[in-house]
Amino acid sequence: MKIINWEIAEKFARKHPLSRNPLNSWQLTVIEASWQSVTDVRSTFNSMDYTRKGNFLFHLRTHTFRFVARINFAAQTVWLIQVLTHAEYDKMDL
Repeated sequence: MKIINWEIAEKFARKHPLSRNPLNSWQLTVIEASWQSVTDVRSTFNSMDYTRKGNFLFHLRTHTFRFVARINFAAQTVWLIQVLTHAEYDKMDL
């Protein structure tokens, strides 16, 4: 898979240094994946949620950080929308 908009994660990691390792691990896992469906994503990240608005929500570092992304399976792309702390996530309507 190709990750689009990774700059958001890099900016977040500068502000939240504890997120750097989980973010990098997530990135490597996604780059190596070739998902064809939501089921494939869930087999890689079993704590992933698919929201009512069509976003994928990835939980990192025991739910300390969250990625919000869109996935285009045909194009093999993951569009990173947001990286959030748990507190920021609680205020969102995803």
